[in-house]
Amino acid sequence: MPGHSSQFSLDGYAHLLDAVSENGYRIMRLCDYRIECPGARVLILRHDVDMNPVWAKTLAEIELARGVRSTFFVRLRAQYNVFQIENQAALHWLRDSGFEIGLHNDTVSGGSTREEFVAEIALEKRLLEEAVGDSVRGICPHMPKRQKFRLTPNEIVTCGFLYDAGEHIFNKHAKFASDSSGMWKNDLNPVNLLGVEQQIYLLTHPVWWVTNLHPQDVLPQLQAWK
Repeated sequence: MPGHSSQFSLDGYAHLLDAVSENGYRIMRLCDYRIECPGARVLILRHDVDMNPVWAKTLAEIELARGVRSTFFVRLRAQYNVFQIENQAALHWLRDSGFEIGLHNDTVSGGSTREEFVAEIALEKRLLEEAVGDSVRGICPHMPKRQKFRLTPNEIVTCGFLYDAGEHIFNKHAKFASDSSGMWKNDLNPVNLLGVEQQIYLLTHPVWWVTNLHPQDVLPQLQAWK
């Protein structure tokens, strides 16, 4: 695939899922892992939908064909509108197919005070629930190092969330791997972790798998919508 590693393709994603299953790993949504905290071989599967919910659906269709369900974090402050007909249809399909949808809040969320931040997050949660037609239990900051505030455990409960995707519980036993910026962060390809790590926490971004866009073209757009 031009623009980035050839492993980031729809076929590459299918092969990745197959390798995970063949090595005896159970693929889990974040909400299920947060409740069950299993000890056996597990891959926690998360997707940050930075650019297009329809691309998210494309990845999810590959998972559905394999009996897999995962978690998709959706932005309210992005170049896509969750209430646009095609995007909302994709979100409804995810919901009806058993996938979890969480809030991917942005660096601009929340104004200048913690009180404004908490109020804004609560509003974004309600708007996403309206778009999805279901409750939203998870939150995950977009570009977390640029976030001025982050919900405390008490605020997570107050806002009606079950969890923050960055909570220690998800990283305590699981090795984190991410396709951030169109490459495996720290050269940690999850396939190479199979059989080595009992638990893996995998983050993907649909844009790298569904399109042939080059990271140098995509990343400025993400920066502009931070």
